Amino acid sequence: MTIPKSNRGGFLAAAIGLLLALMIHTGSVQAGMTKVLRCDGCSARSKEQRAQQALPMGTVHVFDGKRASVSSYRTFTEMVDDRPLTVLKETIKIKTDPKLASAWRSYVQSERSVSRLGEIELPHDFPVRSVAGVLVDPNYASGEVQEFLAQMSALGKLWAHGNNVIMRLLHTVELPLVDIQTLFAGLTLAIVFPDGSSMNFELTYYQDAITGKLISNLVPVERSARTADGRPVPRSAYAFSGRTFYGDQAAMLEWMELARRAGLVVRQGEGPGATRMVCDPPVDGHIYCRVVLGG
Repeated sequence: MTIPKSNRGGFLAAAIGLLLALMIHTGSVQAGMTKVLRCDGCSARSKEQRAQQALPMGTVHVFDGKRASVSSYRTFTEMVDDRPLTVLKETIKIKTDPKLASAWRSYVQSERSVSRLGEIELPHDFPVRSVAGVLVDPNYASGEVQEFLAQMSALGKLWAHGNNVIMRLLHTVELPLVDIQTLFAGLTLAIVFPDGSSMNFELTYYQDAITGKLISNLVPVERSARTADGRPVPRSAYAFSGRTFYGDQAAMLEWMELARRAGLVVRQGEGPGATRMVCDPPVDGHIYCRVVLGG
């Protein structure tokens, strides 16, 4: 069917009107919809606008990490005329469930406590001795670091309070699933390994689809890896040239493996002093590393 040019504007308005009418007709279903979003430090007006944009008709809970508050809104959209097309949008602030607001305040307090931790030093007997060990086997290393962090009071409280927020949303607000990435901002943790090298890890969350519980996930940020002297960890053969790495024998095994994976030849060396791996400048286009086991 070909629509005459003169009628195309009216046809489009009628089509949009029909779509809006369908939305309003199914308002009983739409009104039961609920969404959550995070808007740290936003003004009251901005939160109201974000709520209307997030869900034209339903309930929206806006979480503020800066003010440790929750603002709840009921949004409505109604077509009052189709010629010309006129749509009425309204957002009404409603009372937030006190238990949900309390759970969120506790979570934000824990989030702030974790942010103030600064560098987290791993114990001298930690099974992964250096960032080289993380780069060689990131899955194993991340699991070991996460297990250690789980024993820390601040991080334990963070996880518990986050779970409490999720449970309040699931049971009070009756959300089937919560948009975890929207609600819980990822945290960056600075980890220092026994040999003095350091690396950042991103702590994020996802929701178990069956139990609804919050599951933490720790991922190393490779570009943040630094040796004990603060220099970036080499990832290519030529980047190892002229570098010396210190640590105990277990740490040396990790650095040796990282060097081998970069294509270097690692040899057993001799010499006094601390245990170290010395990578010489290129000779005939090749770089050799010597491992010295000091006393």
